[in-house]
Amino acid sequence: MKFSFFIGVDISKRTLDFAVRDASRLLFHLKVENTASGLAVFKAKCKATEVDLRQSLVCCEHTGLYSQCLLNLLNKESCSLWLESSLRIKRSIGLQRGKNDKVDAIRISDYAFRYADKARLWQPEREVLQQLKQLVSLRKRLLLAKNMLKVPVEELAALPNKNMQKALKKLNKEPVNALEKQLLILEKKIRGLVKDDEVLHELFVLVTSVDGVGEAAAAL
Repeated sequence: MKFSFFIGVDISKRTLDFAVRDASRLLFHLKVENTASGLAVFKAKCKATEVDLRQSLVCCEHTGLYSQCLLNLLNKESCSLWLESSLRIKRSIGLQRGKNDKVDAIRISDYAFRYADKARLWQPEREVLQQLKQLVSLRKRLLLAKNMLKVPVEELAALPNKNMQKALKKLNKEPVNALEKQLLILEKKIRGLVKDDEVLHELFVLVTSVDGVGEAAAAL
């Protein structure tokens, strides 16, 4: 696909830095909030400068949740997005002096222009996969919280005061039990999502048929 514009985006938790160029020069740099309203400002700027997002290659680094708002916009605009590793971008540029969000965005836009023929375009995940990832992530957090509570209980055996030992164990027991109940509900929800999706169910059955691979590992 031939692109008319090349957009580099430096993403942080609170802001997005856009560097927009064509085949010959940098057209503009814009810093906005990493929110829906901030992206609306970017869209307005593109419209005012006659930058067609449908003819643009947008390149940014993998940033997890911080890039979600941007991904949603680009998907709605039918824009071509290239999620590239920061290591590849840095290696292509070589050693550079100076570093800030604006400079990084410009460097990414230059990278997109230079290597557009090698771009691997991002495809949005199916909604069921996004839900599954969120549930698995929550399960990890609940397990971590449960383990953080259970370890002190085991260490209480060293306390000389047995009454205090019993009291602390009792106080810990209730939140641990609550977390275990939530984990059961969550795991049931995960199994339900997998069962209701034909593709996921087939993969799940295949993976769990391997010795040593349980349901929790398969969901990951």
